[in-house]
Amino acid sequence: MATPSLDIVVNAIGIEHVARPEDTGAEDWDRVLRTNLSSYHYVIHAALPHLRPGGAIVNVASQLALVGARRFSAYTATKAGIVGYSRSLALDLAPRGIRVNAVCPGAVDTPLLRRQFAAGNGPQGTLDDLVALHPLGRLGTAAEIAEPIVFLCTGAASFITGSVVVADGGYTAQ
Repeated sequence: MATPSLDIVVNAIGIEHVARPEDTGAEDWDRVLRTNLSSYHYVIHAALPHLRPGGAIVNVASQLALVGARRFSAYTATKAGIVGYSRSLALDLAPRGIRVNAVCPGAVDTPLLRRQFAAGNGPQGTLDDLVALHPLGRLGTAAEIAEPIVFLCTGAASFITGSVVVADGGYTAQ
């Protein structure tokens, strides 16, 4: 029986914890860390024996990996950790012909995001306030985030490793 092989691993998971640092206890901190950062390592650790040369790993972080936001310290720390982890992995895995990159999306219009604003205000004010933080004047779509992920997994990106692709409607450009 042939050993299973992989060409692509995409890590895209995250939970947020919106609270002031003094209101973020050890249990909350550990839950966000386990989900948003440790889980990436566990998936990659399990996949590595099966990843073939020419393979690609894409880790989805967040625009908050690159800039801060009030009351998002635990989330921001983990997403910044994904960027650093991805860059170090890129160096470790390059000799094996495996590329590793990160994608940092801005706010994406999803049912989860819409629920955060159902009562009018979410973690960053109103939905209009959040939209205004993106110079393109709108939220992203899931397809707009999927496109750079797919690109990074193709041969067209064969010379890209250790990079961070920011798809955030200009959020971090300000």
